[in-house]
Amino acid sequence: MPKGDSKTQGIAKLLEVMDFEDVPTYAFGDGMNDLEMFEAVDYAIAMGLKKGLRLCGLL
Repeated sequence: MPKGDSKTQGIAKLLEVMDFEDVPTYAFGDGMNDLEMFEAVDYAIAMGLKKGLRLCGLL
């Protein structure tokens, strides 16, 4: 991935290259910078971020 691309773009590219159209996707994150990535996958796992996610209305 080119420098400056997002985690979300990386996930999309990986799924495209590997031809994983119908595979469940998971993402693990521990910061506010992971919210976009969480929205791009089927299952988002937040580690140590419960308060921040609740403030954003995601929990």
